[in-house]
Amino acid sequence: MIGTGGFNLAFYLDDITKKYGELFVLDNFKMEMPEIGILCITGPSGCGKTSLLSIIAGFMKPDSGSLRGFQDKKISYVFQEDRLLPWLTAYGNIKSVMDKNSQYSPEYWLDLVKLSDSMHKYPDELSGGMQRRVAIARALAYEGDIYILDEPFKGLDEILKLDIMNIIKALSTEKLVLFVTHDIEEAIYLSTKIIKVLGPPLKIIDEG
Repeated sequence: MIGTGGFNLAFYLDDITKKYGELFVLDNFKMEMPEIGILCITGPSGCGKTSLLSIIAGFMKPDSGSLRGFQDKKISYVFQEDRLLPWLTAYGNIKSVMDKNSQYSPEYWLDLVKLSDSMHKYPDELSGGMQRRVAIARALAYEGDIYILDEPFKGLDEILKLDIMNIIKALSTEKLVLFVTHDIEEAIYLSTKIIKVLGPPLKIIDEG
């Protein structure tokens, strides 16, 4: 089956339901995703976007429904929070997720996000924007098959944000990137397809 932009559809959410108590966050939710490209999901806070990403990443199980195409896929994740390991330096945080057979070094990934000069600093020695860049570099260094970016650019200045968005764009020529943002300019610049949602329960109201 051919999806948006002529890309083959490769990933499917079939009738996904998730409840918290009596609240349906997802109720028979369906979605199809291409094998490569950047799919942006945008909608108000609290509508179920992060729960959806957690189910796709395998952090949370749905109450019912199924996922297809995700079996044995490595998922790189940039969370809303940086989640850096405080006892490791920037270098150590990157190295901790890397495959020992990777052709790249931690220095390579830190250089991509303009942090070569800070590689030996610990998270509490870095500004909020610098911590964010380490979190992004760590997700890149994990070299997943799918990349999930949950509001990844918070705290970045415009020049750095543009540089990193261009890295993500290049990545998406070979990988699927799921990208959540409230910033419509980010969505338009970066995405192959934009999906607007409301909820709960999460529902798609527009695709383009």
